[in-house]
Amino acid sequence: MKGVKPLRSQDAKQLVVLTALDHPLRLKAYRAIRESPGLSFNAIARRLGAKTGLAAYHLAVLKASGLVDFRYVRRSKETSSYRLTDMGELWYRRLFGPDDIPAGTTGPAQRRGRLKTDG
Repeated sequence: MKGVKPLRSQDAKQLVVLTALDHPLRLKAYRAIRESPGLSFNAIARRLGAKTGLAAYHLAVLKASGLVDFRYVRRSKETSSYRLTDMGELWYRRLFGPDDIPAGTTGPAQRRGRLKTDG
């Protein structure tokens, strides 16, 4: 097709992130993880009100997008710990603004306006 430019890398990254957040359960999980870093898989599934298979699918989409990461830990039956990645934090601030960030966690430059992200 004439006149159609190839998708830039930055645009492709944004598309992946926005697609990952374009579902109510994923957005709810993303916000829950942001509000309570270190949540276990089972705690997230309970907060979503979703069966574990469905929760696993949506968390996998968030992880594949680079917004969320997890690690295995041993605390009785809780074996996973989910957190936002640095990119996940940047996108959170970009989407929800500095007003949704707990007081004392940002510097003056960040409170004045939205953060720039690398994708």
